[in-house]
Order: sequence, then structure tokens, then C-alpha cells
Amino acid sequence: MRKFKIFIDIEAEERYLNSMARKGYLLKKYTIWGFYHFGQAPPQALNYRVDYRMFKSPAEHEEYKTFFADAGWRLVDGTYYTGNQYFLPVNDSDGELPDLFSDNKSRIARYRRVLRLVGVAFGLHVVSTLLWLYNHSHAGDLHMLSYGMLVFCVACLLLLGYWILGTLRMMRKHKDTQ
Repeated sequence: MRKFKIFIDIEAEERYLNSMARKGYLLKKYTIWGFYHFGQAPPQALNYRVDYRMFKSPAEHEEYKTFFADAGWRLVDGTYYTGNQYFLPVNDSDGELPDLFSDNKSRIARYRRVLRLVGVAFGLHVVSTLLWLYNHSHAGDLHMLSYGMLVFCVACLLLLGYWILGTLRMMRKHKDTQ
């Protein structure tokens, strides 16, 4: 089964994956742009955890996976170039909900990595929208299709802005609980 969902809050994404597991759908892979691929299995109480990290090389990703494996985590999905890394604890029998991070400083760093990516996307979109407007306004050919494209560009900017604000809110939440 494939589901489309976009999350700003990483913890909400973890809750979603855990609720899907309780319904009998286990994460097989995540593909870019919010597509989750699930396999059917008996319902389970799992504790998915998500990190966001991109790597310069497959070797760096292997070191990262080894570090988390040594700490008791199994990588369910994630590659060195995708950013999203999905983990399950190897041994989850004590009933305590484990976390990937031992302190809030590490949790905030995760949100900073997400913010960096979204900030770059936001900046590129602003530049491309301004260039598009400049080219079309000087050519005098702002017609119905152009207005539709302008609305789409503004909607994308608003969505990226909302994502940035949500990420900043989550960083502040973790900073306040330190």
C-alpha cells in the first residue's frame, strides 16, 4: 500500500508510522515528496524513530548506520542521499519508548538540518518566482495561464514558509524543555 502524507513535525511523523504499524502496515520505504510504502503484517506496537541527515558518501552513511546499530537501532529505510532515515529499536521489550537522541541539543540539531534544506528550497523558489515574474511582466504576456502559475508559485511559497515556521516552533519546543 502507498500513502501520501507530508509532515512538518518529525514527532507527528513517528506517531503516524507507529499508528500504521498498530493497524498492520509496516513501513517498507519512503520515497521523496511524501510517499510512504507499507507492507501488510500482523498489527504490532512498534516505535519508529526518524532522523533527517544527508551524507557526502555511502561510506559516511555506513558509519552512521553502524553507530546506531551499536546503540540498538535497526535502519528500516534511508540512504545517504535522501535525508530521511527511519529506525526501529532492535530490542523494545522493556516497554519504555526509546529515543534516537539522548538530549534536546541533538533533537534541535535534527530540526536545524531540516530547516537548512527547507530554507534552501524556499530561497530557490523565491528567486525562480521573481525571475519568472520579471520575464513575463516585461514581455507583457501575463495571461490566464500566467496568473494560474503565479497563484501556484505563491501557494508554494506559503507552504514552504509554513514549513519553516513549524520547524522553528518544534526547535523552540525542544529548547524550552532543556
